[in-house]
Amino acid sequence: KENLSEIAQNISDIVRRFNLEEGMIASDEKLAEPFFTPLEDSNSVITRAEMDKLVKDYMELRNWGK
Repeated sequence: KENLSEIAQNISDIVRRFNLEEGMIASDEKLAEPFFTPLEDSNSVITRAEMDKLVKDYMELRNWGK
């Protein structure tokens, strides 16, 4: 019997496979520009380089080679 975490991972894998089969490419996985603007309350911001590293690490963690 699978636990909820395994079920969620399986759903994510199925959705990713579907999207790839339908023509999704790496540039489709980029966040929109507003995600890279400073927050009003703290002026914190994540750079594209930081986000690219996070995405790369996540892809490796999920065994989703690009």
